[in-house]
Amino acid sequence: MMMERAFVLINTNDLMDDDILLDQLKKIDGISEAYKVCGIYDILVKVEAETTDKVLKVITNRLKNLKNIRSTLTMVAIRNS
Repeated sequence: MMMERAFVLINTNDLMDDDILLDQLKKIDGISEAYKVCGIYDILVKVEAETTDKVLKVITNRLKNLKNIRSTLTMVAIRNS
Protein backbone atom coordinates (compact mmCIF):
# COMPACT_ATOMS: atom_id res chain seq x y z
CA MET A 1 0.00 0.00 0.00
CA MET A 2 1.31 3.43 -0.92
CA MET A 3 1.61 5.86 1.95
CA GLU A 4 1.09 9.57 1.65
CA ARG A 5 3.84 11.71 3.18
CA ALA A 6 4.53 15.19 4.44
CA PHE A 7 7.63 16.74 5.94
CA VAL A 8 7.24 19.35 8.65
CA LEU A 9 9.96 21.76 9.72
CA ILE A 10 9.47 23.03 13.27
CA ASN A 11 10.71 26.09 15.14
CA THR A 12 10.61 25.55 18.88
CA ASN A 13 10.26 27.88 21.81
CA ASP A 14 13.80 28.85 22.88
CA LEU A 15 12.98 27.93 26.48
CA MET A 16 12.22 24.30 25.55
CA ASP A 17 14.76 21.50 25.46
CA ASP A 18 14.47 20.16 21.90
CA ASP A 19 15.14 16.59 23.11
CA ILE A 20 11.95 16.61 25.21
CA LEU A 21 9.85 17.77 22.26
CA LEU A 22 11.58 15.26 19.98
CA ASP A 23 10.60 12.43 22.34
CA GLN A 24 6.97 13.67 22.37
CA LEU A 25 6.89 13.82 18.57
CA LYS A 26 8.24 10.28 18.15
CA LYS A 27 5.32 8.95 20.22
CA ILE A 28 2.66 10.44 17.92
CA ASP A 29 0.95 7.90 15.69
CA GLY A 30 1.66 8.88 12.09
CA ILE A 31 5.06 10.46 12.70
CA SER A 32 7.49 7.92 11.30
CA GLU A 33 10.72 9.90 11.77
CA ALA A 34 11.87 12.94 13.76
CA TYR A 35 15.26 14.63 13.79
CA LYS A 36 16.97 17.63 15.34
CA VAL A 37 18.41 19.74 12.52
CA CYS A 38 20.76 22.69 12.19
CA GLY A 39 19.77 25.92 10.49
CA ILE A 40 16.66 28.09 10.59
CA TYR A 41 14.51 25.23 11.90
CA ASP A 42 15.07 23.07 14.98
CA ILE A 43 13.27 19.81 14.17
CA LEU A 44 12.23 17.91 11.02
CA VAL A 45 9.47 15.29 11.13
CA LYS A 46 8.16 12.88 8.52
CA VAL A 47 4.43 12.20 8.70
CA GLU A 48 2.98 9.15 6.93
CA ALA A 49 -0.58 7.85 6.59
CA GLU A 50 -2.84 6.05 4.12
CA THR A 51 -4.40 9.26 2.77
CA THR A 52 -3.46 12.91 2.48
CA ASP A 53 -6.41 13.77 4.73
CA LYS A 54 -5.04 11.53 7.48
CA VAL A 55 -1.59 13.08 7.10
CA LEU A 56 -3.07 16.55 7.47
CA LYS A 57 -5.10 15.47 10.51
CA VAL A 58 -1.93 14.30 12.25
CA ILE A 59 -0.35 17.68 11.55
CA THR A 60 -3.29 19.88 12.50
CA ASN A 61 -4.77 17.85 15.38
CA ARG A 62 -1.72 16.31 17.03
CA LEU A 63 1.49 18.05 16.05
CA LYS A 64 0.39 21.68 16.12
CA ASN A 65 -1.29 21.25 19.52
CA LEU A 66 1.99 20.44 21.26
CA LYS A 67 3.31 23.11 23.57
CA ASN A 68 6.53 24.93 22.73
CA ILE A 69 6.14 24.78 18.95
CA ARG A 70 6.53 28.35 17.76
CA SER A 71 5.96 27.79 14.04
CA THR A 72 5.91 25.10 11.35
CA LEU A 73 6.46 24.76 7.64
CA THR A 74 4.68 21.81 6.01
CA MET A 75 5.63 20.28 2.68
CA VAL A 76 3.32 17.59 1.30
CA ALA A 77 5.20 15.11 -0.87
CA ILE A 78 3.85 14.64 -4.38
CA ARG A 79 3.85 11.06 -5.55
CA ASN A 80 5.95 10.33 -8.63
CA SER A 81 4.22 8.31 -11.35
